[in-house]
Amino acid sequence: MSTDWSAKETPLTALQASQERRASLIWTGGIIVFFVIQAIIWAIALYITNNDPSHAILPRYDQRALAWDKEAAALAHSQSLGWQVQLDVAAQADYKGQRVVTLQLKDKQGVGIEGATIEVSYFHQARAALRETIRFASSNNPPPASGTYTALLPLNRTGLWRFELEVEHQGEKFLHTTQAFVDAGK
Repeated sequence: MSTDWSAKETPLTALQASQERRASLIWTGGIIVFFVIQAIIWAIALYITNNDPSHAILPRYDQRALAWDKEAAALAHSQSLGWQVQLDVAAQADYKGQRVVTLQLKDKQGVGIEGATIEVSYFHQARAALRETIRFASSNNPPPASGTYTALLPLNRTGLWRFELEVEHQGEKFLHTTQAFVDAGK
C-alpha cells in the first residue's frame, strides 16, 4: 500500500492569502511586542536598582574581606581598651537643618579622653548609599567637659542613623559602631 504524500495543494484564494498574511503579521508582531515589553520592564528594574539610595556597596569591602583577620584583631583590641562612647543627638535642628551631635569618650576608668582624633562615618539606615564622613572637634562648652567632642551634622531624616567611629589617641586605635534615633519633625 503506497501513500502519495505529494498531494497537490489547492491554490489559495485572494481572501485566504490576505488572511494568512494578516495572521502571520499579528503573531510575529505579538511576539516582538512581548519581547519589547520585557526589555522595557528590565530597563526599569535596572534603573530602579542602580538608583536606589537604600542599596549600597560598602567602601573598600573587597579589601576588608581579604583583611578580615586584621579587622577582627582591631575590633578585639578596641574592646580590650575598654573605652566607652556615648553619642547624643540634639533634639532640635538649627535653621539649616543641622543638629549638634555630642560624643563623650572615656577610658576604662571612666576618665574623659582629650586630644583624640575622631573620624565618624554616618548614614541613615534606609539610605546606606548616602554615607558621609566627618571629623569631630574637641568641645570647650561647657569647660569641664573632659572627653567631649561635637560636630554639626545634617541629620534631616527621621529614623535610625548609624555612626561608625574610628578614634586615634596616643598610638591606640579604637573602632566603635553605634546608632541613634532622630526625629526630624522637631
